[in-house]
Amino acid sequence: MAKGKAERNKQILLAALGAGFAAALIYEFFIGGPTPRTSRKVTANSNAAAASSSSQSSANQSGSRPDLTTRRVSTPSEQQFRLQVLLANQTPLDLSVFRHTGGSAEPGTRGSIFAYYIKPPEPPPQEKPPPIEIKGLQPQSAVAGTPRKFTLSVFANKMPADATLYLNGNPRPSKRAGENQLTTDIDPSEYTAPASFNVEVKSQSNPAGFYSAQLQFVIQPSPDPPFKYIGRLGNMEHPETNFGLFEMTATKDVKRAKKGDTISNVWRLEVVAANYVELTQTQYDIKKRIPLQDKAFK
Repeated sequence: MAKGKAERNKQILLAALGAGFAAALIYEFFIGGPTPRTSRKVTANSNAAAASSSSQSSANQSGSRPDLTTRRVSTPSEQQFRLQVLLANQTPLDLSVFRHTGGSAEPGTRGSIFAYYIKPPEPPPQEKPPPIEIKGLQPQSAVAGTPRKFTLSVFANKMPADATLYLNGNPRPSKRAGENQLTTDIDPSEYTAPASFNVEVKSQSNPAGFYSAQLQFVIQPSPDPPFKYIGRLGNMEHPETNFGLFEMTATKDVKRAKKGDTISNVWRLEVVAANYVELTQTQYDIKKRIPLQDKAFK
């Protein structure tokens, strides 16, 4: 009997607790409703003031500074209430911090912010063209050893009245052959060996103010015979009737020639001796002496 009475009391207690919980839910979601809407600034100030007051009271009671890292744990109902307040607040957001200021995406003079600034090199200064415009030479080259004098002509624009031709920086006796032509004579003794001359035109009275660029005049090496002297045929008492034997360098063919004959079209045989021959290059009048080469036959 007593046991049945205890069970009935438990059921009554559970029913009362369930009814109370249901009433709390109904009041929370349907009757209570959200509090009046306030601005974010007022709410933030109120929360800050409440937090400050709470901190001060706690500090006064405990006699020490409050622990700023300690946060009060809110209940689920409080969290639900705060969520409803945030959802009900329709104050426009301040997006000015994200506004584009019109800057350029192109890198500035410093380039990458992660690199040291290196000043770009300045462009080299442009040189002014020479006042005298030299155009060309005639002839453009000569052959060393030629026993003839020749005339070197320089063609240029804007030449002053006292224009002078210079070779390797030295003034030459010059003649004005026309408005744009200047000439000088080159003696055979001046080009006996291969060389290169710098040719330019300057004003004799003002060489620093009126000058031209430099052109090169080349002295080419004198040509060598394309064959070897390998033997002689004939009577020593009559050298004018002797024949020379020549081996062609390219083909190794052997040819025979006497005084006055021409070998390879341009080499005229002048002297046939036991140990050498003398020849003349007919194109440039250059004379050559080549020795006898050691061969099996003589």
